[in-house]
Amino acid sequence: MRNQALIAGCLTILLLALSSLTGCETTISDRDVRTATLENASRWAESDDRTLFVDARSRADFADGHIPGALNLDLRDLEDNGVRARLNGARRIVIYGQNPGSARPVALAKKLLKEGIKGGLVMEAGFDGWRDQGRPVVAN
Repeated sequence: MRNQALIAGCLTILLLALSSLTGCETTISDRDVRTATLENASRWAESDDRTLFVDARSRADFADGHIPGALNLDLRDLEDNGVRARLNGARRIVIYGQNPGSARPVALAKKLLKEGIKGGLVMEAGFDGWRDQGRPVVAN
């Protein structure tokens, strides 16, 4: 009887330990993603050289026009150590898509959070808002 109680106690401790291991995965939701206004993003572009702009659009859209100095980034690009070093070296990362409500910059911001890369903000206005306000744009 005493052995059964000891075994039951050990199994309980083991199960508790194993259940805590499965809870290590962090769930990132859209509510965890911070945003930046067009005005703040513009100010940072002009005055803070440690702000990195990340274009989450397609390579073709990026080539047609983008924010000066922006890095065109796809979710798969996070495997590149050079890209990770640039992201980690930034004070803040302003991520933009084509327009307000674009899913790609939100997905990228969530991926950065999951990877432990801090400072990501989705620019609310998107590239369309930036361009429509007469902000600087360059093309490849």
